[in-house]
Amino acid sequence: MIKEVAAGLTEQIKLSPPVEPYRGGANEYLLDASLLGKDDPQIITKLTEIAKKLKATNSLAMIIARTDIEGRWIYQKMRDAVPGYRVRGDIKLGSPARIQLVPAAQ
Repeated sequence: MIKEVAAGLTEQIKLSPPVEPYRGGANEYLLDASLLGKDDPQIITKLTEIAKKLKATNSLAMIIARTDIEGRWIYQKMRDAVPGYRVRGDIKLGSPARIQLVPAAQ
């Protein structure tokens, strides 16, 4: 009985369509998880661009990170990128790591 159920499940798994990787939505920026927590120029440049866009559009940053420490690191790098500007937003735990720009309530 168990062998038949296992064989049936294996067959269902083979027939199911492959899972597409998360591509992000509008005003959402996926981050390279392997670079987070490192002062790699590539991730610093990307976070700087996002922070400048936040400031230009007066948006809020919804930071989705795998850990609280990672989220705080992202937030700090964005703050450092725009001196004198208060980056506003929140941190949520999740994956993949990304930043969503959310319009600020008027």
